[in-house]
Amino acid sequence: MNKNNLFINNIDVVIFDIDNTLIFGVGARNYYSLYGQLIEGLVAKKMGISLIEAKTSVDKIREENDGRGELILDKLDLQWDWYDEILKLDPNVYIKKIPETVNTIQSLKGLKKKLVALTDGPLPQVGRIFKSAGLACSDFDLVIGWKKDEIKPKSGNSSIFRKICSELQCNPRKTAMIGDSLEVDILPAIKAGIKTVLISKKETKSDRFSLRISSLEELLTLRLIE
Repeated sequence: MNKNNLFINNIDVVIFDIDNTLIFGVGARNYYSLYGQLIEGLVAKKMGISLIEAKTSVDKIREENDGRGELILDKLDLQWDWYDEILKLDPNVYIKKIPETVNTIQSLKGLKKKLVALTDGPLPQVGRIFKSAGLACSDFDLVIGWKKDEIKPKSGNSSIFRKICSELQCNPRKTAMIGDSLEVDILPAIKAGIKTVLISKKETKSDRFSLRISSLEELLTLRLIE
């Protein structure tokens, strides 16, 4: 294999979405499902409706917004209630060490790549999630997440990617965003001039991303399109 044809050898900075990208698997799905349940519970209480009715309302928002049911919380001014409730969750109950993620991150560090972890989830929870998965915030050059009383760093906008490139003084053309969401991870990064890799086991007819892989480990052997 021509090593110069490997995607990763043409990249200096790798930005990773955290939720369902670095942190994945059955345990992660069970853990992140709690986020959705919290949304439905908060909506039910605020609107004085049943959990079933709340789920129906939230599911409609999810269908219209690429799975982002949390957008209903902004309309109901419940986003900080959700933030606080998430911090009460213990990821260690659900998430265990993820060897594929640990090995990928260590391999990239060995290749002297700069690494960024990015999430719209509460920043104080990231360290706890990482510890459960076998990672540490110190494995990354930057860890960016949602801070109390501030807007979410991604939220489908490209500005966070420009900010990362500026802070790390890196060329967007030598930077890659790895994520599982077209609308939140991939399209905004493309708008910022960054290369993108969508992680999805499903085939898609969309041509709105650079490359697609079905698992995180494939990133290390991903080849450039001739």
